[in-house]
Amino acid sequence: MAHSLRQLNISLLVRNTAEFNAFLAEIADQITEEELEEMKFLCGGKKYGNCLPRGKLAAIKTQREFLSFLRHHDIICPEDVSYLVWLLRKVGCNELAASIEEQVRLINFKRRACSLSGLTLDAESGTENGT
Repeated sequence: MAHSLRQLNISLLVRNTAEFNAFLAEIADQITEEELEEMKFLCGGKKYGNCLPRGKLAAIKTQREFLSFLRHHDIICPEDVSYLVWLLRKVGCNELAASIEEQVRLINFKRRACSLSGLTLDAESGTENGT
């Protein structure tokens, strides 16, 4: 499970690796170069309990490369994107962070509704199935 400063456990309903990668690409495309530099700084700072190698962080040039780096180091994964949401909030990308949290709320609402009604939420389609 990915590391996070806060125990939010923000999980997405993705069907496969390609879908998660597409999600990360969409997020990366909305991060500015300035925000990227701030996020890299936060990841390397001991003040926030982070211990990612500064040299490797400094070598990262693009937003997509940065999110791939976080994924490769198990900082984020489909089951936990809370660290990404935290970073986005710290650099002022509040709307982007909120949109991720809203996606998660909808997924969790569907899961609870399915659970209460005896259905399951199909990870392949995001639809309800009878058990």
